[in-house]
Amino acid sequence: MIQKNFENGTRSAACEVVLALSREMPASLRKIDETKTMFLPALVQMLAEVEEDLDTWAETTDEKEAAVGNTDPHNVAINAINCISTDLGEKTVLLPFSALIQNCIKS
Repeated sequence: MIQKNFENGTRSAACEVVLALSREMPASLRKIDETKTMFLPALVQMLAEVEEDLDTWAETTDEKEAAVGNTDPHNVAINAINCISTDLGEKTVLLPFSALIQNCIKS
């Protein structure tokens, strides 16, 4: 997911695999350090990715962004953060996200 040279669909599919695990095996995913050190930071990075072409960005509407099947990194990250926060619980994700937000504010 961190690799920007992969297609959006590939990155979205990788994210969906982890989200499927979080739905089916949340306790196991909570125990894996990579969830907090790699997956959550990747979601934050994806959240910060925006369309670089200003004309394309200006034409984008909320309806297009919310469309099912949209593999835009920003939208995938929004949905993934929502799902993983619900699946793993706030005790698991609050501290890593707080640290990531603090780093974003500093830079």
